[in-house]
Amino acid sequence: MSDIERLAREKGLSGVVGKVTLKQDKLRQLFESELPQYEGRVLPYSEFNERNKELMDFFKRHLKAREGFCVRALPTREGCEKGLVRRFKLDFMDFKDCKDFLTRVIVNLAEYYDVGINCWVPSTYGGVIISSRNILVGEIATDLVKLTSGEETPIAGFSMDREAVHTKGDRIVWYGKDGIAKRVLWRALGYIGIGEDRFNPIAWGKGYYEFISRKDNGKVMFVDYDPQSKLLD
Repeated sequence: MSDIERLAREKGLSGVVGKVTLKQDKLRQLFESELPQYEGRVLPYSEFNERNKELMDFFKRHLKAREGFCVRALPTREGCEKGLVRRFKLDFMDFKDCKDFLTRVIVNLAEYYDVGINCWVPSTYGGVIISSRNILVGEIATDLVKLTSGEETPIAGFSMDREAVHTKGDRIVWYGKDGIAKRVLWRALGYIGIGEDRFNPIAWGKGYYEFISRKDNGKVMFVDYDPQSKLLD
């Protein structure tokens, strides 16, 4: 995962990005959080059908708003043990398009998959923040998927040693020349604040976060969240 892994390793967080929590569990944690996010849900593959009225209403509502979808084929724990891996697709699609994608991925293995589905629109920026007991690091690029796969170099980022704040008074160190990207990253950082300490870097919530900035209105939306990784303790 791009330079975020290197930064984490240098600060003693090697392995943070290699989380073992099931993706569907992390999605449920995201959906239950108060972070700004796309509407979504996780359900067994057997329930991803046209008889599911709640699911059909979900598609109808967001298609009417001219939004696309991100659909994920998510192996269960038993599926992971069989060596199955998750796959996803995001685009302007309808239910049939999503079902066709899942059918191609899940071949005679329905009992070993869950489905994650959320609405989606194109983005201008995507970024990652890791906030642990010891450090706070983040970076941003124009494409979240390429950033997290190491295919795109970050255009801005920051790091902060939490311990140094106590001993030296050091604060966040920023890099990169893209001012708009920095402002987006700063807005994302503000959402992980806690209560009245929203702008106190010592109090920023611990966890692994991925976010994007919507192309249509610039709003920050979180798309991945793991507050419980033991590697963040």
